Amino acid sequence: YDDLEASGRLREYQADFLLYSIIDRAVRETTPICIAYGHRVRWLEDQLRVLKLAMKSEYIDEVSNVRQELRELRQWLNQIRGMLKTLSTDCRATDNEAAVVPWNFGAHAEGRGKSLLLFLSSTDANLEQSMDRLSTLDELAVSFLHQHQRHRESFMNNILLTLTVATAVFMPAQLLAGIYGTNFVNEEGNPSIPELTWKYGYPFFLCLCAFVLLSGLGLALFCLRRSIPRHH
Repeated sequence: YDDLEASGRLREYQADFLLYSIIDRAVRETTPICIAYGHRVRWLEDQLRVLKLAMKSEYIDEVSNVRQELRELRQWLNQIRGMLKTLSTDCRATDNEAAVVPWNFGAHAEGRGKSLLLFLSSTDANLEQSMDRLSTLDELAVSFLHQHQRHRESFMNNILLTLTVATAVFMPAQLLAGIYGTNFVNEEGNPSIPELTWKYGYPFFLCLCAFVLLSGLGLALFCLRRSIPRHH
């Protein structure tokens, strides 16, 4: 009410300007809301950049909730836009001046409400700015979720790469263990594999497995270094 008294237009437009002031104040109050959401989303992005997958799951859920709240706020602003469009149409004079119009928004002022179009245009411009801010905030939230998903995918790819390398390195040793672990014997009951009867057969097997493991590990490291792009 103090704002209406300060504007000095309550007497000119009566209840019409009161309705406009309520709508205008509601639209203007969305600016600090968008700023607060923006600060929070940017802080969460900084935390994700530092913590990556160590970031708490509550923060990830918070961003999803923020997107839902932004969607609801956008729907509310779309309703306000419809109201402004209706009031703006009602402010314009009818084509037939002799027509009986029971009520027009701002009809108490001279010009049948045309002078209120300037105020409605200003509110509509503020509404468009708020809608742009909401779109930008939604894009930031989507970018945050995509970054978190990329970190998860990168983590899973690293795990799969580690398991693949370990399998490739130990597979030949497992093959040797399977071959020398067979219990085939000849007609006399002696092992069919000659190395099993050697005096130093077991040390020979251990050295062979170590050689195979080291060879596989060296080949894996060589392939990994070749696959990593070099930065000049």
